[in-house]
Amino acid sequence: MKKNLIENFYFYFKNKEFFEVESVGIISKHDKSIRFTNSTTSVMKPLLLDKNGINKKYFLIQPSMGTQGLIYRMKNNYIGKYSSYFVSLGCLYPICMINEVFLDCIDFLRKNGFNRCDYEFEVYSKDKDFIKICNLLNISYYINTVDSKPFRHKYGLETIFGRNIQVKNKFNEYELACITIIEEKNNGIAIELSIDSTQIIAANKRLSHSIFSLDVCSSPTNENEYVGKHYKNILTLIDSCNIVAVLMSEGLKPVSRGRSGILKNFLKEAIFHSIELKISKESLILYIFKLREKRIEEILFLKSYLKYILDEHEFYKNINYWLNKIN
Repeated sequence: MKKNLIENFYFYFKNKEFFEVESVGIISKHDKSIRFTNSTTSVMKPLLLDKNGINKKYFLIQPSMGTQGLIYRMKNNYIGKYSSYFVSLGCLYPICMINEVFLDCIDFLRKNGFNRCDYEFEVYSKDKDFIKICNLLNISYYINTVDSKPFRHKYGLETIFGRNIQVKNKFNEYELACITIIEEKNNGIAIELSIDSTQIIAANKRLSHSIFSLDVCSSPTNENEYVGKHYKNILTLIDSCNIVAVLMSEGLKPVSRGRSGILKNFLKEAIFHSIELKISKESLILYIFKLREKRIEEILFLKSYLKYILDEHEFYKNINYWLNKIN
């Protein structure tokens, strides 16, 4: 489904005359405030700084990663709710098009298997404009009473922040989409619609964790076989192997510091949990190689991203070398 979801997103917004923004590498060279590309907004940030403002509609499909899950696992032995690798699907609208953003979000979800009865919008009580729109468009919503303060997005820009309303699946609370009003000094300058592909697929397939949406094998990485003792092992293995596959595909090597040090930690995780699951080194290499193929297949039409990818032979040589060296 993932490939279909990504292509559906592409053609849905392309046909609505959105302008396509070129994707970049996960290893962030376009934004010095981050080590890895973690969202579509980090790529579209220059549009927010345009003195003429956002007066067109843009969309972007961006391979992305976050390190929060790795931090949780290293510090607390805790599996977070998100996968470390994901394909971020995002749109940027002029600030005057708030109603259209909500309607596009609802329509896109409908065309990808989610009816209005399947989800609710989560809003903070202080965000009166979001509540007003939900009432106007007859959208089901609830007030977040758990968090004492509304979450605010930071973009690495001194005066620009974002406040959001999330679309959560009723069955398992996966976050299907997020609508964010981006403001500069409390004045709206743009609206973002963002979608995490792994969350959508996990909700659609009713998976116990979004990481399972990244797997390529029914065995040995079968969710139903590891609901007990090995559940954390298999989740961590899938998650870490995906990051190893995509970062080493972009030429990063797992040495000691910075971005490379983060990759090294993911590779160590992959090795440790493969041993725990009695997976041989040869099978681990093959699994990472299959993940690489799958991740590239999903975004094969993104020519702007594929230029960052090493060829197959170079990747295989590198992964074999580093697995032997670190092991």
